[in-house]
Amino acid sequence: MLCAMTQIPAARYFDSRDSACSGGSGLVEEVKFLGLNKIEEGTMLVSSLEDQVRAASLMVLVAMLGVAIDGYVIYAIVTQKVFGHSFGAITISQMVATCGNSFMFAVFVGPITIQEVSWHSTYLGTRIGQLLMIFWNASLFSHLLTAINRFVNLYFTYKYEIIFSKTVTYTTITIVWVVSIAQGIPYFWPDCSLQFDINLFTFYFNSNKCSLVIGTYLDFYLSIGIVALIACIDFASFLRFRVLQKNGSLHLKMKDVKFFFQAWVQLMASITELVLYFVVAPLTVNQKWIHFCLTTLAWISVEFVDGLVVILFNPDMRNILAEPTLPTKITPAPLPPLRLPSHLEKYNTRRDNTVKA
Repeated sequence: MLCAMTQIPAARYFDSRDSACSGGSGLVEEVKFLGLNKIEEGTMLVSSLEDQVRAASLMVLVAMLGVAIDGYVIYAIVTQKVFGHSFGAITISQMVATCGNSFMFAVFVGPITIQEVSWHSTYLGTRIGQLLMIFWNASLFSHLLTAINRFVNLYFTYKYEIIFSKTVTYTTITIVWVVSIAQGIPYFWPDCSLQFDINLFTFYFNSNKCSLVIGTYLDFYLSIGIVALIACIDFASFLRFRVLQKNGSLHLKMKDVKFFFQAWVQLMASITELVLYFVVAPLTVNQKWIHFCLTTLAWISVEFVDGLVVILFNPDMRNILAEPTLPTKITPAPLPPLRLPSHLEKYNTRRDNTVKA
């Protein structure tokens, strides 16, 4: 029988089968103090091989869809130049992060769940959770950078190209990834690892001080804080948009307006996923498949929704699919007529209109 398992609101569980079970560390009291829920004592959720195959197949299917959609968006931006330089570079950063998350689920989490579930608990297996958190944070920070980009575009339209120059754009994107990677460094320690639970088909932290701090503050509170900040910036941008629209001074191009609403819809998708993951999922922890859909499947789904929103809001990307560029057939130009020197004309045996003296 499993020992009691405590969980953070993010539904990434703290496995309390170790020191927390003994009751001597005081960790459980700290978990309660932080407002973390507790699953019923003795809860036993065991998945069969059939369940593992079913869950893994769903993960791989949805994740591969994410890889395809996000990869296509990256291809379209790079090769077809459908976005401006600054916004395009930021969108690529976001798509690389979401595509990376989908790739990890499609190539590692799903197949390992089918082939050999014990690999999830190895040191190398827990690197999957580490990379997932790096990509997740990079996606969040890229969303934040997108919101700032649209804010500047609305409030400082005539200075936009100066504020978001190539140097500034590349520097901010670099900062996004450096900070995301730095936040992933603590996961190298075994006590701070994020592992995949083969019974609930979701990720959990070990129940110790390191995991408690990382899972609560660097995962749960950070995600909520970043999304709340994005919402505030987007709301301020929306107010500016309405003011310009009412005053008849909306000098933005239609493409810029679409970019703004694209970012807004992506924010709504992220908020929906976080509400399902952080709020609703803990209420269904004893219902394995519902819980799986609200956590892992919701996490994977929001990754391809990001790319899908970009495609839906930009007709140029859809046109690439509808009218692929075909290779142009090259017709050689006709050769000029051959003209012989007059003193050689008597040797010309061709008496036609092509060769004349």
